[in-house]
Amino acid sequence: EMCGKIAAAREARRDPDFMIIARTDVIGTVPRETFIARNMIEEAIERSRAYLAAGADAAFMYCVTQDQLRRCAEAIPAPLVTTAAESERTYGQAFPISVFKDLGYKIVISPLGTLYTGAFGILEALKIYRQTGNWDNVQRINKDTFDQIIRMKDYVPLYKKYHIS
Repeated sequence: EMCGKIAAAREARRDPDFMIIARTDVIGTVPRETFIARNMIEEAIERSRAYLAAGADAAFMYCVTQDQLRRCAEAIPAPLVTTAAESERTYGQAFPISVFKDLGYKIVISPLGTLYTGAFGILEALKIYRQTGNWDNVQRINKDTFDQIIRMKDYVPLYKKYHIS
């Protein structure tokens, strides 16, 4: 079924910069210990190869050990994506980015790391705001920088088209 979805996405793709990244989520079907004991990374590799054959541009490999990261890098001849998670559910430790680079992973996301960092910054800013009563002493980016980050200029035509203020 996933191979069909990937083929449909590839056929519908209009932007050559739009990347189809296939993720198996095999690990989400069983507890971490079972995933390791049954060597289910091999199932994830098999699925990923099928997704790549169906037209995916990259494989998102969710691994729980450094050995699994290495195995995927050896077994999948395509760009690899993974997560640099910092929870016990995943690696149990945070690997330095060099581990992923050395194994050839092309994209490494850190959803929890960035979420926790952002939440910390928000709490710190709110403490200062509460103490001082204004935003003057809160370290933050300005509106122009924020608009650049979110590519606001790309949305202006849509705002005009749909009369959104």
